[in-house]
Order: sequence, then structure tokens, then C-alpha cells
Amino acid sequence: MINLIKLRQKCRIVFIAAGLEVCLHAQTNPENVIKNGNFENNLEFWTQRARDGNASKAAVDENVIFIDGKKSLRLDIQSDDPSREIDPGKKKKPVISMSYSELIPYVEHGRFKFSLWAKSTAPVELQFVIDGEGWQQKKHWYKTLNAAVHEEWKNYFFIFVFDGPESSKYLAERKNVKLMFSVPGGNAASSSVWIDNIELTPVKQGNNTE
Repeated sequence: MINLIKLRQKCRIVFIAAGLEVCLHAQTNPENVIKNGNFENNLEFWTQRARDGNASKAAVDENVIFIDGKKSLRLDIQSDDPSREIDPGKKKKPVISMSYSELIPYVEHGRFKFSLWAKSTAPVELQFVIDGEGWQQKKHWYKTLNAAVHEEWKNYFFIFVFDGPESSKYLAERKNVKLMFSVPGGNAASSSVWIDNIELTPVKQGNNTE
């Protein structure tokens, strides 16, 4: 059953017909800088970062549909994925990673909200990252969020600032950032994760939630 409270919160326009509330949003937020964040155009603008022996896969799903649109992204996580194996003393590699293929231009003093909806068949950890173009070390990342995804659709988001203390000294050379998310190594169970309606929108100064 559709959660009507979430529907009203998420939709820009709602109309009632034959007792049903129908959302006309379909990710038309004009401030969203992410293209195809609802995966209606399949995996256009999105790339799976492959690893040798990686058995976990990404695909567009038309069977498990979130509030608006007809498609969502499905990540099939394999508990015995060979990519989980790591060298002693090293951090676990992501089981699967997805990158947004378009670079996001730097905005002076810009504040942005990164938001998406997700659910899974079993509890699983997702990691969301805003990263500077060409940066290779974690200490240079703008913002990282680890979120526990469960069986019900839920909205996950964080706020990041372009001119933060971690990034200001690098922006003179790199004027773009990139967006990615992954399932870190160490997730115990095989599961499927669905992701939909990814948005990156500007936030007014002093507003941390809208």
C-alpha cells in the first residue's frame, strides 16, 4: 500500500480520482541537477564501477516501483561475492559501486542537499559520497554518509558545502565534483536494494533540511 503521507510530502502536485491519490511529480523539480535520477531512462548517466570477479550487479527494475514513475534501480548483492576478499590490514572493498557520469560544476559558497529513496530485502549498509574530481584519497572527500537501509522505502539525505574546510584548498585546481554510492564490503547477507528519485538541489543559507 502506498504511504499517503510520504506521497503528499514528495509530490509537487497531487490529485484525487476514483478515491486514489495520484502523484504528478515524476521528478520534475527544476532545481535538481541530477539527470535521470529516477531511472526512467534506464542507466543513462549512471555507471557501475566493475571489479574483477564481481558477482553483484546493477539493473533497472520495473517490478518494484516507488511512488512515481515506472522504474527504479536494483542492486543485487551477493554474500559470496569474490570482490569481498581483501588483503590483511587493508580496508574492505565495495561489493558494488555506482557513479554518476556527469561532473557537477563548482558553485562558490554553494550548499546542496543530496537526497534519495531506498529499500532492501535485508538490512544492508549504503555509502553515499560527494567527491572532488580527480581526488583519490578519502581525506579529500566532501561528504560521506553511511545509511542502514531496511525493508521499507525511506528518504536518506545529507547537506554539503562546497567551500568546506576539507575542500577549500583543492578547489583552486578542481572546479567539479562527482557523486557516487556503494555497498561497502562486510555486508553479511545477500540482498536486493532498490534506489529511486535521486536529487541534488541547492539549499538556502541557514536551511539544513529543505
